[in-house]
Amino acid sequence: MAPSPAPDLSIDYLIICDHAEAPNGKMYLMGGGGGIIPRQWAPTGPDGEVGQLPSRFALAIGIVVPYTRTHQEIPVDVRVVDADGKPLAQVGGTFRTALNALASPGTSALVPIAMPLALLFPATGTYVVKVKIGDEERDASFDVLDPPGLKLSAS
Repeated sequence: MAPSPAPDLSIDYLIICDHAEAPNGKMYLMGGGGGIIPRQWAPTGPDGEVGQLPSRFALAIGIVVPYTRTHQEIPVDVRVVDADGKPLAQVGGTFRTALNALASPGTSALVPIAMPLALLFPATGTYVVKVKIGDEERDASFDVLDPPGLKLSAS
């Protein structure tokens, strides 16, 4: 019997939340899984005009890194697109994880990545976060809404 191939990278979770951080290999998040991000507005002039501010939110991403992929550069690509697939933002980079001194050979590592974002959404509606790590892809959709009672003047 031929040996099975080594496991590859996988995305264990992708959560859209209000805030996330990942100190010391643990994920801490607030306001996770709600699926709604409000557009932010603030007064810009004496006549009650309002202007849009960036909407702040975060992604909590858990990546399973097999033992054979530790100490290697691993690419990460995150895109935010609208319901029609039109790109709004893209963030890319790499990460590297070391072996835990207490891990047995062959043990996979769960690597948490917290990614804060601040975006100007051009309209309300449905948007999608697309995360790609290695050959693994995961999507999560969310809705962008204006605060109730907001009155925008016609320009």
